[in-house]
Amino acid sequence: MGGSPPRWSAPTAAGPRVTGIERAARIVAVSGLSSSLLSDMPDALWCHPDVVIGTSSIEGQGLIAQSDIEAGVVVVRLSGRLADDKELARMIAEVAADPNKPYVDSFTVAEGAHLVLAPGTVAHYGNHSCDPSMWHVDVWTLATRRVVSAGEELT
Repeated sequence: MGGSPPRWSAPTAAGPRVTGIERAARIVAVSGLSSSLLSDMPDALWCHPDVVIGTSSIEGQGLIAQSDIEAGVVVVRLSGRLADDKELARMIAEVAADPNKPYVDSFTVAEGAHLVLAPGTVAHYGNHSCDPSMWHVDVWTLATRRVVSAGEELT
């Protein structure tokens, strides 16, 4: 879980190919997302080595602490590719039309800008809670907001 997965990019629709840099520049221009913030995006999604996928008390599987994790510890660094509203809607529609396609995991990082995670990443298993144990410390980074005990689900 703690290793570095390869970079991922979903196939683009037919038509002129747009590089990741061109796509990111377009999204930065439209959304107002800081280009310096964009340069801080990690190359690959990372998860703390003491966070594993396990049975969730909320739903299905979740992120479980294998040992106690102190408050303020970085547990996930997000990475993926940026998509605008139109591209994200297209990706979701493709999945709706073909259930064999992988689920689309995304985080909104600015108005009109979404971080689309690679299929099957550890972050996919993060469940929602109204009293979460993690929070964003910046656009790409999740840290514990309180002590998380061994065996407890990170939300």
